[in-house]
Amino acid sequence: MRADQRGVALVSLILLITVFGVLGAATVQQLSQGSAAGIIELNRARAFYLAEAGLNDSIWELKYSEKLYGATGEEYGLISPRTVSFEGSVSGTYSAREDDNTIQSSGLAGGVTRELMQRIETGGRSYTLYRFDTGGDLILERGVEVTGNMFTNSGLTVSNQVSTDTSSVYIFLPEGETASYESGEPFPYDNLDTAPPPPVLSISWYDSLISEAASAPGGAGVWGTRTLQEVELINGNLFILPLSLISTPHDRSLVVVDGSVTVLPWVAFGDNIQIIAAGGINFVSRARLGDTEGRSGNLLFARDGEIQVGNSVEVNGVILANSSCSVKRAEVNGLLWADNVEMDREAEIRGALWVNRINGDDLERDCKVLDFSDYMPASLPRGLSVNWGNSNLQLAENGWRELN
Repeated sequence: MRADQRGVALVSLILLITVFGVLGAATVQQLSQGSAAGIIELNRARAFYLAEAGLNDSIWELKYSEKLYGATGEEYGLISPRTVSFEGSVSGTYSAREDDNTIQSSGLAGGVTRELMQRIETGGRSYTLYRFDTGGDLILERGVEVTGNMFTNSGLTVSNQVSTDTSSVYIFLPEGETASYESGEPFPYDNLDTAPPPPVLSISWYDSLISEAASAPGGAGVWGTRTLQEVELINGNLFILPLSLISTPHDRSLVVVDGSVTVLPWVAFGDNIQIIAAGGINFVSRARLGDTEGRSGNLLFARDGEIQVGNSVEVNGVILANSSCSVKRAEVNGLLWADNVEMDREAEIRGALWVNRINGDDLERDCKVLDFSDYMPASLPRGLSVNWGNSNLQLAENGWRELN
């Protein structure tokens, strides 16, 4: 072969090697990219299923008022980051939190995050007034007004001068009981074959928080105007001075007191403040809990003592009185649950009153218990559960979506 022919062959060989090298590198890169894309898609699927697990766990806790995982003191509907193992020593995490009327859940796998949201709401039959004591007949005095569904686990006697419009209230009584005016004339009602089970309050979550407060440094607390931390623990009694403003920059602040709480006149609280006390809670007069009416995220809980809502006090949110509650010429916009309730003249509850006993078996003159569903919490407070069909929790129609 001549020299010039050998040169052409060498150049051709070099070109072929270069071409195949480029093709080979491109093929390897493509295979590598395909493999990486497959891993990303696998992690996206894993992150999605983890986020779904967070939603499901949160819904279960809210529905049954019981923690699945984590600390017993943690609120229902809040799932702290939880690790889940897959095959091949691969793991991921999920977390969730309930916020008024939504649950948001996040799943993380291989650096990929996916977030889901589910709206929730109460549904089914609910009761504006529910008294489950089987004592004497419930008496509605002169000027009393009740709207919405009402159940009393006894008979019912209604003053001839009661303000209740019979077209705006549906009264349910146990089989065999009757409702009548004090004159003896029948008062219209709908009978039930079986009385609905009463609401149940489990206080284990509140007990665990009070135990934490009992372990804090001792001494009474005296507050003026204050911006709250996420958790305030007081081992002793708490006094809030007149004209104080109490607010929180957080999604929610817990004030936990291993003692009693006294709120003096002209104190104003912001929203999303929950006061949990071992003893009583006394709003003396002319104070306000919450900047908004209704779903304000506020809560009052007293384990052993009485919750007193004094003259011209306004409470927006939820009251849980494990013992008793008195409402005296004041208003509650939301849900009040108590073992025993005393309502003074002109006391008004807009939302719902669920109670074991009403003091004296009667609602005093000019009291009102009115059906305002917008003031009810989107989900029941921790520990409180009902079994009236789907009243405690249901998923909102078209309420699911992915956030990212």
